[in-house]
Amino acid sequence: MASDPGDPGRGWTTASDLAEYAYCPRAHWYRHHARNVPLDRTDAMAIGRGRSYHARRAAELSAHARWGYGPVLLVVLVGILLVIASVAGWIP
Repeated sequence: MASDPGDPGRGWTTASDLAEYAYCPRAHWYRHHARNVPLDRTDAMAIGRGRSYHARRAAELSAHARWGYGPVLLVVLVGILLVIASVAGWIP
């Protein structure tokens, strides 16, 4: 997504824009579209949904960090061993 072309000097997407979007697409949208919007009950509920989204995402990343690439490496290793066993004639 390109930056707001009406904003002087912001006709291109910057590395900061990409990093912010990668961190949170909604935060990127708010930075470029929701300037000086008064906070009301609906916005407060949206903030709560944003917090719960980030909490879920952090839990997903934590689970990935806990397991890492172990299961993937195990499947690859078993596949390699099966190919070697087949070539060597151990598996008919």
